[in-house]
Amino acid sequence: MPVQTKNPLKNSFCGTNLKYAATKRTQETKISKKSIVASAVLHTLFGFVLGCAKMPYGVYPCGTALIFSAGSDCFFAYLGASLACVTYPYGIGSAFAINTIAFFARTFFSSYRFDEKKHKRLAFSLCLAFLCAVTTCFVGGIEEKYLLPALSYFVALPCLVFAFCTFTENVSGKTMSVDGSFCAVCFIAAFSLSFLELSFFSPALFFCTVATLLCASGGGSIYGLLIGLVCAVGCGSTVLAFILGISGFAAGCCDNRQRGVCSFCFFALFCSLSFVLGQGNILPHISGVAAGCLFYLPAANVMPKVFEGKRTLPQLTNSFRDYEKLSHAFSSISDMVYTVSDKLKYPTRTEVIDEIRKISDSHCALCSMSTNCYSRKLYDSLCVEDVVCERLLSGGVKKSDLPEKYASGCIKLSDMVEKLNDSYARMVFDRFRDNKTEILASEYASMARLIKYTSQKEKTDTTTDPLLEDKATKALAAIGVRFSSVKAYGKRNKTIEVSGVLIDKFPCSSKELSDYMSEKCGYLFSEPDFVGVGENTVMRLKRARKIKLEYSRCACAKGGNGVNGDSVSFFESDDDFFYALISDGMGSGRSAALTSRLTALFLEKLLTTGTHKNVTLEMLNNLLLSKNDESFATVDLLEVDLLSGDASFIKAGAAPAYIVRASKLYKIASFTPPAGIVRSFCAESTKFSLEKGDTVLMLSDGVVQSSDDAPWLCEMLSAEIKEDPSLLCDRILSKARKINIREDDMSCAAVRVV
Repeated sequence: MPVQTKNPLKNSFCGTNLKYAATKRTQETKISKKSIVASAVLHTLFGFVLGCAKMPYGVYPCGTALIFSAGSDCFFAYLGASLACVTYPYGIGSAFAINTIAFFARTFFSSYRFDEKKHKRLAFSLCLAFLCAVTTCFVGGIEEKYLLPALSYFVALPCLVFAFCTFTENVSGKTMSVDGSFCAVCFIAAFSLSFLELSFFSPALFFCTVATLLCASGGGSIYGLLIGLVCAVGCGSTVLAFILGISGFAAGCCDNRQRGVCSFCFFALFCSLSFVLGQGNILPHISGVAAGCLFYLPAANVMPKVFEGKRTLPQLTNSFRDYEKLSHAFSSISDMVYTVSDKLKYPTRTEVIDEIRKISDSHCALCSMSTNCYSRKLYDSLCVEDVVCERLLSGGVKKSDLPEKYASGCIKLSDMVEKLNDSYARMVFDRFRDNKTEILASEYASMARLIKYTSQKEKTDTTTDPLLEDKATKALAAIGVRFSSVKAYGKRNKTIEVSGVLIDKFPCSSKELSDYMSEKCGYLFSEPDFVGVGENTVMRLKRARKIKLEYSRCACAKGGNGVNGDSVSFFESDDDFFYALISDGMGSGRSAALTSRLTALFLEKLLTTGTHKNVTLEMLNNLLLSKNDESFATVDLLEVDLLSGDASFIKAGAAPAYIVRASKLYKIASFTPPAGIVRSFCAESTKFSLEKGDTVLMLSDGVVQSSDDAPWLCEMLSAEIKEDPSLLCDRILSKARKINIREDDMSCAAVRVV
């Protein structure tokens, strides 16, 4: 019988595999333990934070809602929400009892698994909310101060449970589906933390930073913008909505694998915009954002991947329905905020009543008849307080509006009525001054228009052009080009794609073909591009620019000052549009320069991406209105379509512009206010066509300092202009410095068609 020998290589290999498998299981166990601990800590933390969230009429349903929606970590959510009860101003025992009932009810009905269906959790929360509301009304009575909190709790708790359940049930491992419930959770968390503002640190902005970076990293710039806006609205700040939204958008543009770059971009842009917009004491904001950026770097590995897989925007751009839904959502939010804005313009009844009592008590305390005042005894019985409140809310109170018995016995009544009217007028003025929700509503309306315009633009860029297809087919067949099919599309950016082209049997050169197709089709086309090999070759002709431009600028500060309050810039968009801009900030020096630079930068960044100019200018106007200080700037914007040669001027408070064509001089002027003065943005648009040899001259009001034309300027421009734009600008500013009496910032820009 042969002796079987063991294979030493096989035994060694198996042993190595076993060791590797054991090591891998150990690592997985450690990772699992870390995940369990992290999940428990997060549920406890969120339970405490949401438990501190004070909703309308002084109710706290958010912590209880988290208990109903949490999964296997329900106990830790209960622990955090119960700890938050110690911060309540009253009803600590009752709040703890409600959380305890919610936890043990789920424990009993789920047999410690906490895996009930969503409708069961909603039913439990609805029953508990109804029980709490009935108990509150039974103990306190059917009065306004008890009935309104009871109704608020009854409505809020089930709604929050629905939002939280939708949020938590979509979690699968480290991925999370896109759902509006996440926006609701972010809003509530930011709202709750906004009440914990410290002198050196902002917990609300810490959370907003982490949430925005998380969404921007997973979903890209659009979701970074959306969550930034939602979180800032939860904090109750109009300017923060703009700053966080833009910062989140910029962070989303970065590579999601480079978290350090993403965080730095967010922090740098947030700080820059905060300084530019003058946010007062920004130390708590900066420290909160800095802590959030630092926390995000290591925490991103264990946090759920929000909006994962939706970072690439082709899914959005290829689906016009998504654009339309998003536009409709922003439009609806705008309408809602407008409604809130109208309500916030005037003081509430409670505020007016408190002011009436304050003024009444102060006048009665100084009155010599206060101890034996007959009118004071009639004050409550005749409901004088309610009468005064109703009249003030209607516009003002007069002595004749008050009950005669009360009015005849009060010797201080005239002074009191005057004081009441003055105080109410001051309250209304403060409301109008501090109420910026209307600006926020305008921003949402502009955002809706911006998204809608982008959707329409995508449609027009892909719309087929049957007439151009027919012309191209006949033209190619006439010169003997062999092909299989022709496709033409685009409303303005015309494109012709010819499939199945045989390059080796081409009858002419690329230059000759582009000239021939331009003549036959009626559009100027560039030389074709060829994609593919053999029978699969596709020839693509794109519409070419019709005109070329030369441009230059020249500027000097007031009185030799080193800072010029004017800003001059030239830039082009991705859609073959050229822009020339002169913006003059209010006044001169650093403040004016800051406003004009902000205007120029804002317009350049949006217009270069193809954003519609009208929507961009409306957003700029809202941005300047939202600043704490009084800021406005003129806008003199020239837009030139390089494909067609059409041009237009958009002017808001700007000085006249001039067009020189051969020996003729044309003046373009407007009498509209600058941007940042009135809520409804006003601007005049003048359209015209450019021809070869035309020169467009743009000036600031420091060059032409009166409403009448400067004779020297008209004489200079009426002569035949042969020098290039740079020499023309230098000559004009040199002449203006010698002639003008009043010193001011001067800027000049010249654009010539070559």
